[in-house]
Amino acid sequence: MAPRRPTYDWKARNCAELENFDVPFAFKEYVQNVQGQVLNILKGLRTREWSDWKREDLRNETPKNRETRKKTLITDYPGLLTGPHGAQIKRLKVWQPWYILSAQIPYLQLRYRSANLPKDLQIALVLWRHTTLDITALSAFNNHLDKEAKFSTFTVDGASTSRHDIFAVGEKGKGFILATQFLQEHTEAVFKTLSDVPKDVKLGASFRVGHKIGTLKWREPKYDDEAEEVLYVVLDDLTPLNLQAYMDKKITEAANKKKRRRDSDDSDSDAGQPVAFTDKFRTQSEKALNKIYEDRVRFQMDAKREDKSLPLSSAGRQLVYGDEVAITVVGINGSFQPEYLFRSIYGIIPPEHAWRVPNTSVQFFISPANFDAPDRNAQPPAESSEDLFETESGPPALFYLRDQLVPFGLFLNKLSINYHGTLHITSDRVAILRDYRVDVYQKDLSLAADLGFRTIPELAVELALDVLSCDHSDSLSQLIKPDNKVDDSEGTKAYRAAFEAALRKLNPDIPASTRIQPTASIKKEKDLIEELGFQAVEVSDSAWRIIHDSGALLSRPAVSDALGRLKRLRLAMAKVAPHVPEENVTIRDYSLSTPKVVFDEKKNLLAFATPRPCGKHAKQKSCLCWLGPAVYEAAMRVGGDKRSAEENLDSFYPAFLKGMNGKTAVDEEEEDASDEDDDDDDDSGNEMDVDDNADKDNEKDDPTYVPPKTKDAAEKRKKQEAETQKKNGSKGSKSNDVQAAKEKAQTPAKTPLKEKSPSSRQEKETASTQNSPAKQPDAPPETPRAKQPEQIQTVNKPTAPTNMQVHPSPVKASSSLTSIDDEEGEAVIAAVSGLAARLKESRVLVSDLTRQIDVSNTEIDILRQEMGRRLTVEQSAAKQATIWAQAETIKRLEGDLKEANEQLDQLLEESKRRLELQQAAVLDAQRSLAVSQTRKRQRTE
Repeated sequence: MAPRRPTYDWKARNCAELENFDVPFAFKEYVQNVQGQVLNILKGLRTREWSDWKREDLRNETPKNRETRKKTLITDYPGLLTGPHGAQIKRLKVWQPWYILSAQIPYLQLRYRSANLPKDLQIALVLWRHTTLDITALSAFNNHLDKEAKFSTFTVDGASTSRHDIFAVGEKGKGFILATQFLQEHTEAVFKTLSDVPKDVKLGASFRVGHKIGTLKWREPKYDDEAEEVLYVVLDDLTPLNLQAYMDKKITEAANKKKRRRDSDDSDSDAGQPVAFTDKFRTQSEKALNKIYEDRVRFQMDAKREDKSLPLSSAGRQLVYGDEVAITVVGINGSFQPEYLFRSIYGIIPPEHAWRVPNTSVQFFISPANFDAPDRNAQPPAESSEDLFETESGPPALFYLRDQLVPFGLFLNKLSINYHGTLHITSDRVAILRDYRVDVYQKDLSLAADLGFRTIPELAVELALDVLSCDHSDSLSQLIKPDNKVDDSEGTKAYRAAFEAALRKLNPDIPASTRIQPTASIKKEKDLIEELGFQAVEVSDSAWRIIHDSGALLSRPAVSDALGRLKRLRLAMAKVAPHVPEENVTIRDYSLSTPKVVFDEKKNLLAFATPRPCGKHAKQKSCLCWLGPAVYEAAMRVGGDKRSAEENLDSFYPAFLKGMNGKTAVDEEEEDASDEDDDDDDDSGNEMDVDDNADKDNEKDDPTYVPPKTKDAAEKRKKQEAETQKKNGSKGSKSNDVQAAKEKAQTPAKTPLKEKSPSSRQEKETASTQNSPAKQPDAPPETPRAKQPEQIQTVNKPTAPTNMQVHPSPVKASSSLTSIDDEEGEAVIAAVSGLAARLKESRVLVSDLTRQIDVSNTEIDILRQEMGRRLTVEQSAAKQATIWAQAETIKRLEGDLKEANEQLDQLLEESKRRLELQQAAVLDAQRSLAVSQTRKRQRTE
């Protein structure tokens, strides 16, 4: 009995793992095998990006030119069209090349050389078109098989040569099997739609790995009639060997199979295999070897013999080598264009609009219309191929991971992405595993989008369209965070221009002359936006956040303040919002009804609309009535929550008084004074002010002059004088007082004081203002103050010193006692006497207080010295205690460290001991295995 060929079971028909597959995704696995995995360019060049393909589009060429190109392909790639399906393409003229992708990399440029022979890396992917049937075929070729790869790498589920390789994408092992099974089922479905198929056209898939051919067949279960059919691979080992080598190989295989005879379920066990050299075995080997060479010629692996008298093993030119891989699929839907078939690998058919953001791992592009996925059904659609990929919603947004499509990736809304960073994907390569790498990707995407907005105008418009079009967890509107920490006016303008252009595309009915203003709440802000002269367009909250954070919203310029309004406002806001810097409190050139106050929490900025005079002060620019409402509204807006707002309102009234500087009204005199004389104070004309000019005149007349107190102090003095008069009741004493008053009147008073009524004070103020320069020509000119139109001068009200008696106004020197009646004279004498006595008492009291103060200062100095000494001692003690505590901590840590080192040494010793034991066990096992193999070889011989 002839030995059975090895087989490998794959999947059941229409298995669930193929639900997410389509023809382009299956093609990707073949391209990936020759570009980035088992057979790879990425490994060879040690790079993570490569797309240097040579493209040949022969769709518009004549049949003759295509036939000529087919001959050159066969010459350039002898191992391309091999195997049962590749041989029929090579043999039949009805198959002509349609689209060719190729690459050749010199051997010296390869850092990782997987081939055994020093030769250039060659890759070819060819689409073939049948001239009479509406079907297509694909052939893929690579001549640098991975050193660790073998036939089982392609046929065993989960096998791989490059798992976790930094140059590969995703986990390996399932992609090739699933892709090949999907295409096998696809070709069978296409075959059912064809009519009058020639017998020499065989649809299906096959592949060659070195000198081994794999063909696909369906197998029905042996013990379950209701079970699904299973696809399996049949291996034909066509390795060229001489007779002796072939016989040695078969004897070794027979010995290995003998060990599996006990397993009755093993269909590969065969008791008829020889176990020693015999003439019969030699004859069977010669026949089997001849069959191998016949199959090699039939599968285009060897050229035909020129001298047929020679044995097959010594005749024929070898066309293929052991480090090559060739895959052929015949029977693909003929309506599929190359742009669609190769769309799963980025760069094979470059998109027209693509932008790689500098210094990032993100590449944005717009999917071409012919990238759109058609119906997966194998039935060719009724529409023409030109309209096959057009949809009402336009081309889909795709996600590529390092040039390879991920069907369930991290999609945007309209833009497609080719991400060159690192992400984990599932074993079937259809979805992204969400782990910490997704967070890194989202940060990279946000940075790339922000840079794209600022530096690439064409991309910025597409990004804005994507932000405005939809809002989901992976969309740009959720991920992008404009870098508003950078003062980039050009970038702000770029954001504004991009969103305006995008909004016009989405709203083509808006006239070009009408300016657009986006808003997140069109019901609340529509009237205001129309008042500004803009067209309101509603956007999502996330899109509004991006527009706001980028600074794309228009803002009014700050106004120059010449009336002190801004200074007053900043004084008030320092109380309500101390966390807002003074320079961030501004008044803007904004005169509309709303809003009055805007608080930007992120930028920590308060902007107020231009103040409007109230109805009472409509003609006065310096009206301050607006300050209260403005501070109140700011207190409400600065509070982020209810509690903060209430706390801000608690500080509203002190802030208002601070901003007003004690003023309760504004009159025209203040405004005129501030405009006419820059050196005068802003608080002139206030009824609470003191006449400074009058005080200066009196100071020049008498250097001992003391300014009077307020009106309340004058009334108090009158009351004290009345009490003094009651105490001095006798006439005799009055006569003595009169005599003393006469003598006093003849001597000028030393400390006279002036008092004026409110009306006389205003007259004096006016007179002093008009006559001061003429009366005091010798007085040194007062140093003029710098003009501060924004500064509100604080009212300083002069008061009498402590323990100093304030005197009434003295009698003029020209007056005499003879002109005073007795009653009035007695009153004056009594008042003067009382004041003199009280002055004497005050001086004595001041002297006593001075001595007490000196004693107290001495005691305070002594106490300070004692406290300083005690504090020094306490500090020294505390410092010493801290040092001791630190020393104890260090000592304890040293003990812990010593103990940890001892434990670590013990663990190291234990690990070394276990390692030695394991090594010894391995050596024993190796020796036992060698002895066992030697004994088996002896028994076999």
